[in-house]
Amino acid sequence: MKNITLLLLLLLCGIRLAWAQNIQLGVKGGGNLAVSAGSYHDYHLGWSIQDEEIYANGSSFSYAVGGFINLPLGTRFNLSAEILLSNKTLVYEYYLKRNYRPSYSDKKYKMMKIEFPVLFGYRIFLPLMLYAGPSYGLISTEDEGFASGEFCINAGISYDIMENLIADARASFGLTNLYNGDGYGYLKLKPEMTTNVYFLTVGYRFSL
Repeated sequence: MKNITLLLLLLLCGIRLAWAQNIQLGVKGGGNLAVSAGSYHDYHLGWSIQDEEIYANGSSFSYAVGGFINLPLGTRFNLSAEILLSNKTLVYEYYLKRNYRPSYSDKKYKMMKIEFPVLFGYRIFLPLMLYAGPSYGLISTEDEGFASGEFCINAGISYDIMENLIADARASFGLTNLYNGDGYGYLKLKPEMTTNVYFLTVGYRFSL
């Protein structure tokens, strides 16, 4: 009973503090451009000469929608947390040469990601803010050998078009190897597969 009472008091204090700090809630939507990155190479001599490569050579454009919560920290600084749903297609090309006979193919990995960025902003002047911060995304895909989550680092700029209308441009750089399979080629080497994503969104915020 005491623990429950303490938790309720902390929750009430948190709500009161957020209200006093002019907390802001909002929604956003727009598009994203996902650019594949990474490579893999395997070369060996045995009964035959074999040379295998996997390299990034593709991009895809899709949507991004979500919501955010802003907590102004004085007149210059800002802390925000988001939940962002996005759809991506990663494109990788495969090159295989056996006995001097090359062949090519490609593979498209389709995935849905729910991302949770935490961003620290600095307002240069009234309508313009620079921000950066980490994020973690939960990945859903039907492809085997693919990671279930991804860490990213984000950097971007936002501009207040109107009092409650915001334009936002962001780059998100993947830090996680998305390949989680058994490996390719004679040596079963695992390729490094990452993704960089560029977002352009418009948001609307509600002041409580």
